[in-house]
Amino acid sequence: MKLLLALEYSPMYLASVRARSANGGDLSYRDQVDRLLDDYYGWPASVARRVREKGHDVEIVILNDVQLQRTWAGEEGIVFSDKDWATFILRAQVERCKPDILWMGMGLRYFGPFLRTLKLHCRKLFVWIARPQPDDTDLTGIDCVLTSHDVFVDKFRRMGKPCEKLLPAFEPKILEQISRTQRDVELSFVGDLSPAHRQRLHTVKKLVRETPLQLWGTCMRPPPITGFRSLGRRLWHRLFVDEPVLRQRFQGDAWGIDLYRVLCRSSMTFNSHIDIAAHQAGNMRMFEATGCGAALLTEHYNNLPSLFEPGREVIAYEDEEDLLRKALYFLEHPHEAAEIAASGQKRTLTEHTTSNRAGEFLAIGEKYL
Repeated sequence: MKLLLALEYSPMYLASVRARSANGGDLSYRDQVDRLLDDYYGWPASVARRVREKGHDVEIVILNDVQLQRTWAGEEGIVFSDKDWATFILRAQVERCKPDILWMGMGLRYFGPFLRTLKLHCRKLFVWIARPQPDDTDLTGIDCVLTSHDVFVDKFRRMGKPCEKLLPAFEPKILEQISRTQRDVELSFVGDLSPAHRQRLHTVKKLVRETPLQLWGTCMRPPPITGFRSLGRRLWHRLFVDEPVLRQRFQGDAWGIDLYRVLCRSSMTFNSHIDIAAHQAGNMRMFEATGCGAALLTEHYNNLPSLFEPGREVIAYEDEEDLLRKALYFLEHPHEAAEIAASGQKRTLTEHTTSNRAGEFLAIGEKYL
């Protein structure tokens, strides 16, 4: 199987990477890609690399990284256009690769005519959707939607669009890059506090007032102004997020390997799914946290036992009051929390690794090919 995975990374993350590796532009395209992927931002690229390890031909493209795409164009003798490089270079990459499966793990703004032009150069077109999308989203030309939640599987299948579930995963190689460290953070939260996380924001504020919760991630950074949607997010941030009670607990951004370092320092970490998850567990933080050996505080959703055993591998809460009660209990009984964390990590390193997901992805691919 020949796979091309096209991803978009957060512009804020890419800027932070460039600030840390100012000389990266002197490397070859392949070396630049490997350096970026070795920071382990997100999980799909790690799954694709595991697919490669299983003997398949895999290309991974970060389509909104201008430095990477400019380097690729230069090495391939293609004139780089500042006007439409994001789509022009990706189209050239797909034309040259001619993959069996083109997996687009990126935003909806590329859907429609552009994806249909790419479909001319691949056997099957897969897309990743794990957030709500407008009802008029153009899905023509797409052979399969991959998603992490049953609510989306049901929705797309009712629309007549083939859809398969593929959960996030943990990359065990991350643990090889992080030196053993003390768990000096009693309770952490790493993530975002966007308008799609209203319940999460409310709960975080309660935990900050009642526990030693510390915050990392993009949660306290207002988004850059890049359009009407980002204006709405900035207003949300100003009205509901930018509060002294949260600012004083904010420890900074956490991207890539730095995010995993925070989780490896955490005795416990709090997780809350996006509001539209429809009481279905399975977000990325569950596997990141347990993989790093932190005791995971997460919602007791109906499907949780299929992923982790509540009370033995994760700490599951029913509501905010139950969350607060259990957080305070395990803060007072850290040895019990450590036992749960060890069991959760063992489960993740057995069943929820990128190698496991690579096998699942290959099974889906074979089904559609």
